[in-house]
Amino acid sequence: MLLRIIGMDTEASRQLCGLTKGTYNSWLHDDAFVQLHRQIPNFAAEYQREALQLLRRNNQQRAVLLEEKMLKKIDDELESGEYDLLRTNLGKEVYSKLIADLDYQPKALSLSWEQRIAQLNTGQLPPQIEGGDVIDGSFTETDSEPTPEHSKSSSTQESL
Repeated sequence: MLLRIIGMDTEASRQLCGLTKGTYNSWLHDDAFVQLHRQIPNFAAEYQREALQLLRRNNQQRAVLLEEKMLKKIDDELESGEYDLLRTNLGKEVYSKLIADLDYQPKALSLSWEQRIAQLNTGQLPPQIEGGDVIDGSFTETDSEPTPEHSKSSSTQESL
């Protein structure tokens, strides 16, 4: 259904999922499937982007699992001394990508003095800060009681 919602034709969707024609034809005798199947154009108009995101998320998960297998293979090659995957462009690319991800640091946002004053006065950040990033800087105020002043402890008074 997701493949059909993103706009893939029936035959390509069936083949990509590994379904036989007989299985697909048996679904066409199921009233619930037929009702959903008739709604594909409506679903595509409303949910095409979400369907594509779901399919891509599945691919991303598979890519992470594949990366894990490749790392295991690289470890085995390093231990054995026989370098097959390590010599390929794919092996080099996986290594480079992982090292680049290790060095990733999130972008720290610094506020100008005008933005800090605006934050203090209104309790919110201006909608736009450097780099074009939008930040929701709202906070909630809470009622708090003033902190009671502590009197000098009795041991301090006795020592005086």
